[in-house]
Amino acid sequence: CEVHMELLGSIENIAKAKAELVEAIPSGGTVILNADDSRVAAMRSFAADGVRILTYGIDADADVRAEALQCAADGSRFMVTYANERHEYAVSLPGRHNVSNTLAALAAGFALGLTPQEMQAGLRNIEGTKMRYETESVGAWMFINDAYNASPSSMRAALETTAALYPGRKIAVLGDMLELGAAAEEAHRMIGRRAAELGFAAVVTYGPQARWIHEAAEETGCAACFHAETHEEAAQLLRKILSDGDTVLFKGSRGMRMEQVIALLTGEKAGH
Repeated sequence: CEVHMELLGSIENIAKAKAELVEAIPSGGTVILNADDSRVAAMRSFAADGVRILTYGIDADADVRAEALQCAADGSRFMVTYANERHEYAVSLPGRHNVSNTLAALAAGFALGLTPQEMQAGLRNIEGTKMRYETESVGAWMFINDAYNASPSSMRAALETTAALYPGRKIAVLGDMLELGAAAEEAHRMIGRRAAELGFAAVVTYGPQARWIHEAAEETGCAACFHAETHEEAAQLLRKILSDGDTVLFKGSRGMRMEQVIALLTGEKAGH
C-alpha cells in the first residue's frame, strides 16, 4: 500500500481507493482479500450482492490459510486446506510476506479452477528476481541484496525476515524510501526503531531521508549506528565493522542504488 503514498497522501486514502475496486466488481465476480490486514478484510462490506469473497491469511481465519508453516532461508513450506482437500505447498522465496503473496496467488488459482497439483508445479518453477532478497556468500560474509526497491512494508519485511532466518550478527545497510510525501519522516523513523528492536548489531544509512532511520535506531538502542553521505563512505564504514560470519542486508528505493555499496565491498574482497 505505502508504495503510492506520495500520490494518494495516506494509507487510509489508498485503502479507500482499493475499496472502490471492490465496489466495481459486478455480481458473479470474485474478490480476494487479505484477512491478515484489517483494512483489507473490512473491504468485504463494499462488495455487491452476488460477488464471491475469498480470503487468505497466515494469522487470521481465512478460506486459504497457511498452516504448519515452516520458514527457512531457502524458502517456506506450509499446508492449505481448501474444498475439503489438504495439500502441502512450497515456495522458494524466503519470508512470511512471500508466504502471504503465495496465498494470494493460490486463492486466485482456486477461483480460476486450477488444481492443487497444477499450482504446486507452478510454484516449483518460480525464479527469484535480481536484487529481490538475493543472497550471496562473500568470503565469510552473507550479503542479502534486496536493493531493487523499498517501501515501508517491504523494508520492514526484509528486516524481520533477516532477523528470523539468519543466525549470528546482522547488519542493515538502508537507503531512502522515496515517494512517501508527508509520511516520509515517520515511515523512516519506524524502520529505524524496528531495526533496533530486532537486534541488528549495526545500522548503516545512506541518503538524506535515511538519516531519520539512523536517528530512530540510535534512540531505540542500536549500539552501532552510522550515516554515510556517499556509497563509498558506506563501504568504508562497513569495512571497519564487518566481522566473519556477519549477515548484511542492503535495501533502499531504486534511485538510491544500494547495490553499488555491495560492488565496492566485493571488489575489495576479490582483491585480497
